[in-house]
Amino acid sequence: LNLSAPRGALVAALHSASPLKKSGIRVGDVVLSVNGHEIRDPSEMKFRMATVPLGASAKVEALRDGQTKSFEVKAIAPPEDPPRQETTLD
Repeated sequence: LNLSAPRGALVAALHSASPLKKSGIRVGDVVLSVNGHEIRDPSEMKFRMATVPLGASAKVEALRDGQTKSFEVKAIAPPEDPPRQETTLD
C-alpha cells in the first residue's frame, strides 16, 4: 500500500447504500482521516463515523494510487438489510 507505517483503514467492501460509496470512495482505498482525526485502524474508522450526527457530513481523506484525496461523506442511519423482524408483545 506504500504507507510509511501501518495506519488507516483499508476499504475491503462497500454496501450498495453506503455513503462512502456514494461520495466516491472505492474498494482498495485506505481511509487516513475523518474530520481531521487520524485513523489508525478499522475500529477507529467505525468510531469516528459513528460520532458524526445523522444528516451531517464528514470530511474523509483517503489514499488512492499513492495520492491523498478528500471526500464529503454524509452520515445516514445504517440500512436495514436484511430488514429486522419485529415482534409485538401483548
